[in-house]
Amino acid sequence: MSDEFNVQGRSFKDGDDPTWTALDKSDDDSSAAGGGSLQFYNSSMVTTNKDGYLEIKSILSDTEWRRLDPIKHEYEDVTKHFKSGMVQSWNKFCFTGGIMEVDVIFPGDAYIGGLWPAVWLLGNLGRATYEGSTNNIWPWSYDTCDRKKQQAQSISACNAQNHFGMNSFQGRGATEIDLIEVMTGKDEGPLPSTVPGVSYPYADFTLQVRCWASVVFCTFLLSTFQIPHFAHRTISNFFVGRTRN
Repeated sequence: MSDEFNVQGRSFKDGDDPTWTALDKSDDDSSAAGGGSLQFYNSSMVTTNKDGYLEIKSILSDTEWRRLDPIKHEYEDVTKHFKSGMVQSWNKFCFTGGIMEVDVIFPGDAYIGGLWPAVWLLGNLGRATYEGSTNNIWPWSYDTCDRKKQQAQSISACNAQNHFGMNSFQGRGATEIDLIEVMTGKDEGPLPSTVPGVSYPYADFTLQVRCWASVVFCTFLLSTFQIPHFAHRTISNFFVGRTRN
């Protein structure tokens, strides 16, 4: 399957494209994975340009709305001062194995922080930015009954009755495979807990999965490289075997 994005002016608003959906929502994940993102995802920020590229913009622009705070259970007025885009294939097509290749031009200046561009895969049981679908689902891939972990894994191998349509006593989840993600910022020396030391700016390829021996998730770092400057790169990554979503 290939999408060359070579037709100008495509719309990725929900329902407009058979393969991709550009989000119209806030990213409120307050964990280390999202940090309570500063932008509001808007589908108008995603299109295809005259040069035959999928183009995702980030701009200064206010978005205001009223929401129910999931922690306080109170309504509040919220303003985000940036708009950007996220494109997903969720529930449209699933990548189960093989080679995935993307041709990417990264945005911005490598030594100015604030951007976190990435191309990544997530098991289809969870949908990125929809916390109700990923809490205690991401990044599990654990199929052994362990009573100490049962409460932390929604679809546990200890459960006689899992969610509708799922097998009893079978653990499942949504692991994450990062084809590439880039962290920008000023080089101020190696970051904490990196051996060997890694400093900004850098790019990495990772598999994020819940550890077998712990309820804390592990990141298996497949590769990391420093980025002296952003360039036009073709990135290939390999996944051998099968996914269990």
